[in-house]
Amino acid sequence: MGKKFKILSIDGGGIRGIFPSQYIASLEQRLGEIDGQSNRICDHFDLICGTSTGGILALGLAFGIPASELKDLYIKNRKSIFGWPNNKVLRRKYPRKNLENLIREKFKSAMKNEIDHEPLLLDAKTRLCITGYDIENAQPKVYKTPHKEDYKFDLYRPAYQVALATGAAPTFFSPFKGEYEMFNTDEKVNFPLTVDGGVFANNPTLIAIMEAHKGLGIDLADIEVVSIGTGSETYRESDTKTVFKIPIPRLWGPFYWMYKTRILNLMFQAQSQHIDDMCKIFAKGTGESEESLFPYHRIQTTLDHNLKIAMDSTDLRKLTALTNRAVKEFQVTGNTIEQLIINNERWGGFPS
Repeated sequence: MGKKFKILSIDGGGIRGIFPSQYIASLEQRLGEIDGQSNRICDHFDLICGTSTGGILALGLAFGIPASELKDLYIKNRKSIFGWPNNKVLRRKYPRKNLENLIREKFKSAMKNEIDHEPLLLDAKTRLCITGYDIENAQPKVYKTPHKEDYKFDLYRPAYQVALATGAAPTFFSPFKGEYEMFNTDEKVNFPLTVDGGVFANNPTLIAIMEAHKGLGIDLADIEVVSIGTGSETYRESDTKTVFKIPIPRLWGPFYWMYKTRILNLMFQAQSQHIDDMCKIFAKGTGESEESLFPYHRIQTTLDHNLKIAMDSTDLRKLTALTNRAVKEFQVTGNTIEQLIINNERWGGFPS
């Protein structure tokens, strides 16, 4: 049996987080069928990194919540999270209170038998890196568990606040700003005005690799990476829409890109693809004969003209189709990920 520092990275993508959650749920089910294996993802991956919806999933998994429950949380509450929008031009599209209540209650319920306080980053069962962008101080932010001696600033942050910060996608939700108490003290700390980490790292895989290699000193040869996307949308120049039975050609102007926040989706997607390319080059080089520095597995699906899913879709038919895509993807690639887990011990060191 070998030993690898196993990284799980999950992209942002709103409701399309159903794809990684179903893929991971399929993995959990497979692990649960193996004698002596825990089916909790937090018991197998040494670092989980996430952005936006991927950050929410990463936090949930790190508290031992089954991915199947996280997927159901999205599907059952899709209309309360992405329900009737506010004025789309003058205000953020959706109120955040329903999402806040769902996440906060889910995290507390998962930890109710272990702690008697609001779940904090300190309470995670494996290492975490969650992205956000601090617009108050104009700088990227990665919220981290105390998996290194000098990582002390984030450990008392309430997990639900980190989830809301990483998921505050511009135009969908207003920036997150909060306050929390340092644990067992009366000292209050401000959570600065923060938006979705997708504005700089919708695919946070490279952050996770750098955290393991540079932050924790893990040799690249000892790292293995599983990176899961939320779907990559394609565009066609020839697409038309029919209005009153009259075909209208696609006009690539401001209205097209602003409608359904297509420009935001495109920018998040392009960043994810670029990081995927960089990770492939980093892991394996550019030549066929290059020796791999570390194993890198990218799990992704293409959302072509047959299946377009907006980040705030509530269409159950489309979401079911995306769920099925994840099930089929696991049938193709799941055995490789399963073998990575059962053939390699936990790295150790955190949690103690």
